[in-house]
Amino acid sequence: MSFRAQSAVEFVSVYGFVLLIIGAVLAILLIFSNLPITIYPPGCHSYGGFKCNDILYAPNITTSNSSIFIFLSNTQPGIVNISSFTATIDNKRSVTGSCAPNRSVQGNTVKCTANIPVSAKVGSVYVGYYAIYADYCAPLPYLEANTLCPSNSNVSFTGQFIVQGS
Repeated sequence: MSFRAQSAVEFVSVYGFVLLIIGAVLAILLIFSNLPITIYPPGCHSYGGFKCNDILYAPNITTSNSSIFIFLSNTQPGIVNISSFTATIDNKRSVTGSCAPNRSVQGNTVKCTANIPVSAKVGSVYVGYYAIYADYCAPLPYLEANTLCPSNSNVSFTGQFIVQGS
């Protein structure tokens, strides 16, 4: 009789331990498969023309708007004359936007700023995209440095970002 009892206890112990391990693995997979967006690191991705270096999103103290600042490096081999900059967060498009300097050559860093009619909350995570509208000129050997770009070479450089309100 004790042999059967020992066998039953071993059976329950082994299968109970196996079920416990399977449950723990499933719980870990469930937790890490549904990561909240706050776990993802802030950053931005450009789709050609410019490389995103840094991003900042903060409330504007004087208005109910917020300001987004994106620092980009020009990767184009020619001259880019930036005419405008827009950003969109939570389906709210920027009211105003600009980049400085608005004339950039390869390797230059450009700071783009836009005012968005959304009040940024500290710690909240926002997803959006941006667009730079510009005139692109040929590389410097084919175009003198002081020559203006022709107005018919309009291009747009776009990207997306994930940023936390600060």
